[in-house]
Amino acid sequence: MSEALSIEQIRQVTPESYRYLFGQQAFKKWIDEKTMISSPDIRLSSMALYIPRIGQFLDFAKLKSTDDFIQQVQYAVESKDTKEWTETLDNWFKQLVFKEGLTRKYAREKIVTIIDFLSKFKINLDYRLPSIGKAKTKAAQFELTFDILREAVLSTPANDPLRLFMLIMKDSGLSEMDVLNLDLNYRHHDPVNDRTYPSLADQMQNPSSFYLTIAKNRYKTGVPTLTFLGPESSYTLITRRKYFLNENRLFPWTTVRGVEKRFKTIKDVLGKPHLYLKSIRSLFDTTIESPGENGIIKTEIAEIMMGHEISDQVRRAYLRYGPKPLEDVYVSKYNDLRLFPKSLEGQAMSLTRDQLS
Repeated sequence: MSEALSIEQIRQVTPESYRYLFGQQAFKKWIDEKTMISSPDIRLSSMALYIPRIGQFLDFAKLKSTDDFIQQVQYAVESKDTKEWTETLDNWFKQLVFKEGLTRKYAREKIVTIIDFLSKFKINLDYRLPSIGKAKTKAAQFELTFDILREAVLSTPANDPLRLFMLIMKDSGLSEMDVLNLDLNYRHHDPVNDRTYPSLADQMQNPSSFYLTIAKNRYKTGVPTLTFLGPESSYTLITRRKYFLNENRLFPWTTVRGVEKRFKTIKDVLGKPHLYLKSIRSLFDTTIESPGENGIIKTEIAEIMMGHEISDQVRRAYLRYGPKPLEDVYVSKYNDLRLFPKSLEGQAMSLTRDQLS
């Protein structure tokens, strides 16, 4: 049986602004429950995700500590007056979705963390989680094809930033949130191997090829990811770099909710109600994992590029890929990721159906 993670291991991967939680009794009890020997597969990346959610909720509810939180909720439950706390969770959900622009699913996951925290103290608020809709379930089963994605891209006006957004998702496998938070000037440092990756701005100003490297920690989980942009999206960045280099972020004008709202008009035009932006990630995953040379399936490579943690504990412990083998696989698979003929890759942002036909 695996050993539980140490509190110090978890503290080290927690953002500094939330390390104060480790001095609180209620928080310590929750950590002990989460990392007990009977539940050994709690990963560092998972804890790095859960702990900020607790800190964010305390900030929202104007609470000083987890100890105060537990005491107040316990009193409310004993008094059979939990309305204030259920409304607080509802209001936090609304802020996450409508003000911060998170998807309903991601906002709901944050609420689940708080419910889980309370459950470790045998506290049941009898809270009904916000729904994410039946359409989401069907959307998870929807199979996006390159023909459909090509139509989606061509359905946006020429030079529309949403077209670039879809091309970047398709080329990189990054989530909507990670694409929105792409910082052109960010240089990712790998402290273990003492390697610093060039920023997108550096690569755009001095391009050695039309394959750009993106190294970062995934926004949602903090898991390191190393992926790439192929010619259909990188060509736009490189040839139009003067339009982007005055900004830190590529898409500072919108949120996830804003992009999804605009994307909804596309799926309505196409008559594909179960088409969501996340379908593009699924298409990337499926394409990279398809059999390559000698029939080898590049499952772990796709996981690394998408910022997933490899599920097999043994593979996770021993598997190592540097940037060169990852890029070699990506370049070898890129023709399978293309939406348009190679001769037109420089026109992906302005291409029309008439030009394509």
